[in-house]
Amino acid sequence: MAKLSKPTLTIKLLPNEKVDVHVTGNITFVPVDLADMQGGSRFTLSCSLFGDDPQGGVADGGDDNLEVSFKKQIFTGAVDRLVRYTFNKVIQKADLNEDGLLDDEVYAKVRLVNDRTPPANLVESSNVITGEFAERRVG
Repeated sequence: MAKLSKPTLTIKLLPNEKVDVHVTGNITFVPVDLADMQGGSRFTLSCSLFGDDPQGGVADGGDDNLEVSFKKQIFTGAVDRLVRYTFNKVIQKADLNEDGLLDDEVYAKVRLVNDRTPPANLVESSNVITGEFAERRVG
């Protein structure tokens, strides 16, 4: 199966309480994957943002799903062995607020799924970015 490099997450602060979120990385397809895609198989790459909660987190013990996802990328047909991907989105800064008024720890989770061999999929998590993403109160 293909391999995912560790994704890199960057968050750039913008005016008007917005942020520009970038997630980049590489997929390395093996010859079997390339042959599958030539035969009609497809790979779907998805990306979502999460809040890192190492001390237990949400009620079920997991990290917070920030409900921020990106448009899926589909790979099929003739594809290079090494593919560099980028996910980009401008969102409200408050969408990254996962810990109330405390510092927020945000990371991206990238998933690659082969539609012919589910549940064969790969998941990689990015670096964690810590910041204060709570909405500023004026007054």
